[in-house]
Amino acid sequence: MKRLNVNIELDLKALLPQVKLSKLQLVYCDFVFTRVLALNHKLIPSNFRNFATNLAFIRGHLLKMPLRILLKHSAKKMSRYMTELLVGNIDKKTDQKTIYLKGLL
Repeated sequence: MKRLNVNIELDLKALLPQVKLSKLQLVYCDFVFTRVLALNHKLIPSNFRNFATNLAFIRGHLLKMPLRILLKHSAKKMSRYMTELLVGNIDKKTDQKTIYLKGLL
């Protein structure tokens, strides 16, 4: 096939790794990706979209890091979020807004 004077190889199956998914994995992928990638419009039903988005978020993190590290990372982030929610920012670092304002004076 020739497009824009460039030959394009159409044998895409040879370029992709041969991945075999189980039936359960296919059902999971269908559930998640059909809801996450669907248009966000009031006329399009969005049943379980938030749940599917969270599953996709977790799946993406699991692909990047092992479960043990992910659990430690998530616990640390959650404790930091809860602390900031209850008592505000307790980081010893000066936030960027304060640095910017001091630079203006």
